[in-house]
Amino acid sequence: MGPCLGFRSSWDESSATPNTVLDGTAYDGNGSGTGDNEAPSRDTSSASFVHWLDDNWSTFAEDLPGIPMGCGGYARHYRTSDQTLVLPNNGVVEVIVGWYGTTGINTGTVRFWVSEYSYIDLAISAGGDGWTFGSGLLECGTGPEDGKTCQLWCKVSGGGATISTRNWGVWYPSNT
Repeated sequence: MGPCLGFRSSWDESSATPNTVLDGTAYDGNGSGTGDNEAPSRDTSSASFVHWLDDNWSTFAEDLPGIPMGCGGYARHYRTSDQTLVLPNNGVVEVIVGWYGTTGINTGTVRFWVSEYSYIDLAISAGGDGWTFGSGLLECGTGPEDGKTCQLWCKVSGGGATISTRNWGVWYPSNT
């Protein structure tokens, strides 16, 4: 992978206790001393897409929190991109997306979502914590002040299941 466009973690200061350390040596995620060395996850049991920060955000809106996608000179402008994907004031950038978490017993889907027609879906297999990666083109602003953001949305495929997000990020592909 190349340079990181942005990275988000489920860790926040409100979940810190006097025994937590950021390098994971004493952090157990729930204060019970189980020693799983992970930040507390952000969980959802929704069968339809919801924003990873808040299950109450169930409708995509471009002004919700995410990773800034003002990629400036790296963006391909609409004349050299899929013109059905972007408008003249935007571009696209090739990215690698990654998600770290678990779905337990059912599968799930995480969506890296920039606009109504620009997103990358990752199918998440059932099982323990692990990374899942994908790649594609995402819409972006053509200048650093452009307000595009990449948001993470999650859903599970079956009732009674939970998808748990610990980390996610967006990277440029490597040149090598």
